[in-house]
Amino acid sequence: SVAMNHLRKEKQRTNLFQLFAREPKLEQEHVLKDDNAAEQLLKVLNPLQRSCVVLKDIEDFSYEEISKILKIKLGTVRSNLNRARKTMKEHYLKRREQR
Repeated sequence: SVAMNHLRKEKQRTNLFQLFAREPKLEQEHVLKDDNAAEQLLKVLNPLQRSCVVLKDIEDFSYEEISKILKIKLGTVRSNLNRARKTMKEHYLKRREQR
């Protein structure tokens, strides 16, 4: 159980880095060292967006699987993921500027 929690946290940090990897101003070290970053960013999302992000980026389900699990259309999955990632990125950059 402890090992699984550790692996889950590592995957969250890795996925968080990948989410912002295209942003040149972000420092890899900062993203990877912030243990609470993924958790805090997930809190700013609405429940549907949060579910989509967790299922896709953390649990690694396909878009089709997420669509079936959440009983929503495939396009809705994709649009919610896109909005969620944009929101998370904006909040991350805002949080980073305040430091």
